[in-house]
Amino acid sequence: MSNFKPVYWLHDNIKLPKTEVEEVISQLKKTNFRLEIKPDTGTISSYHQMFYSRPDYIWKDVYSKIAEDITKSIGIYNSVYYETEFWSQLYYKKGSIHLPHQHNSGNSCISFVHFVKPTKDRCFNFLDNDGNDHAIPEQNEGDLICFPSYMWHRVINISDEERFVVAGNILIRYQSDDYEFCDK
Repeated sequence: MSNFKPVYWLHDNIKLPKTEVEEVISQLKKTNFRLEIKPDTGTISSYHQMFYSRPDYIWKDVYSKIAEDITKSIGIYNSVYYETEFWSQLYYKKGSIHLPHQHNSGNSCISFVHFVKPTKDRCFNFLDNDGNDHAIPEQNEGDLICFPSYMWHRVINISDEERFVVAGNILIRYQSDDYEFCDK
């Protein structure tokens, strides 16, 4: 029996305008970039698209503000220089998956998942060392969870419903020598 307890926290519940969400989903479905559409997994992602041409770019300021709020809430805002990256994931059919992965690239510190349009089933799971799934209790529309970038996780959409999330990282570039003068 595993005593594993995933390290994560609910940052906030932030609902994006439904018209914007539906427009981003519509644009993702129209994408013809071979790398973004993965018919074998049932997902479409903006991850490999050029940032400024992605449909989710309209939320650049929203996620910059969210990253600022996160870094302030954990007490690192004034002591580090950081960047924020985010991308959207659409799970468009039953059985859509995102294989086990983590976001630790050496610079990332905090990862987040924003459940913009979740399904009734809890699809997002953290994994322990034995590969066992540990679903978080709530995955409601608007919930934004944060977790260390090294945490392994995956998604298995067992619902016929479409599922849409925005995921991202807060990348710590370097620590400020004098945090009083750290200019964002």
